[in-house]
Amino acid sequence: MDAPRITNETTIEFYKEELRGLADALGELTGQKVTDERLCEAVEKYNEIRKLIAEVNQLRRAEEPVISGAEALALMIKAGDMEPDEYIEKLTEFLKDAKTRAPIESRARLMVIGSALDNPAYLKVIEDKGGLVVADDLCFGERNFGEPIALDESDALGSIAKYYLSRNTCPRSLDNRPAIHSEIVKKAKEYGVQGVVYQKMQNCECWGGEAFYLEPALKEAGIPMLQVEREEQMSNAGQLAIRAEAFIEMLEH
Repeated sequence: MDAPRITNETTIEFYKEELRGLADALGELTGQKVTDERLCEAVEKYNEIRKLIAEVNQLRRAEEPVISGAEALALMIKAGDMEPDEYIEKLTEFLKDAKTRAPIESRARLMVIGSALDNPAYLKVIEDKGGLVVADDLCFGERNFGEPIALDESDALGSIAKYYLSRNTCPRSLDNRPAIHSEIVKKAKEYGVQGVVYQKMQNCECWGGEAFYLEPALKEAGIPMLQVEREEQMSNAGQLAIRAEAFIEMLEH
């Protein structure tokens, strides 16, 4: 499948046809045709998931959060492991329990951004040093959900195509990088973030040089940024722990 890097009416229509090809292939493979009716039902379920994740993020945003960043990322990754109905049930149970928890003590409120990160242990290294990750801008984290889809029931596939091409997702899209930077700074302010950890995967094309464009906007907002490079495996956990602790100490002073 081709996913356009520029968003306009032409590319949305092109992406819709790409999705139609996928839907037809899946229908042929499973013997169950993908219809607008079924797509509308699926959108409704995933919109419910998005609303529940928004509740999770409200608990993280609170003055005294009760959910760690590592726990939140693990929770969001699980969305890819479960059927929607099961995930909604488990997420509802989790929220009910989380609201009765005692607040988490921390030395600094942090936000983690950057390359694709699907390992909660990475955030735990940072949080073990006293930083609490109250917000993220990760494609396996909060960016995987976003706002509910505005659904046109007469054109469900078109609604899905427009949603995924129009929302801010990643610097891979050539025409929305300033909007992504603005969104990051806005979220950092809303969540009371004291510092941003910019983690960059080695050889990541999308986030490789983004710090150069983003850092001035964070500086203007008075939010320091720590840049760290990482590998897919946790081979540099010790170095990350040292740098995270130094960054947290700097924020404290």
